[in-house]
Amino acid sequence: MSDALFPNASETASAQWQVAGSGALLTLAGHLNAHTLGTLWHRIRQQQTEWQVSGKSGGILSIDLGQISYLDGAGIAFLIDIQHSQT
Repeated sequence: MSDALFPNASETASAQWQVAGSGALLTLAGHLNAHTLGTLWHRIRQQQTEWQVSGKSGGILSIDLGQISYLDGAGIAFLIDIQHSQT
């Protein structure tokens, strides 16, 4: 079996949320999967909501995926949730 299909459970994901002016940048890194997204998903959505309520969310949310090494269905669902929450 391919290791790409079954990532090591010790792999991690990280996220950094930055607000600049009216825009925001979410930088994601590592393995985005069902095992790594639990608290990360909640924390990012909370930061996104705070940004939206602050009145500074009139700008664009950019997502940098350049440091992602693995993405499964849960990772894709996370990205879709972030996008849907912008509208």
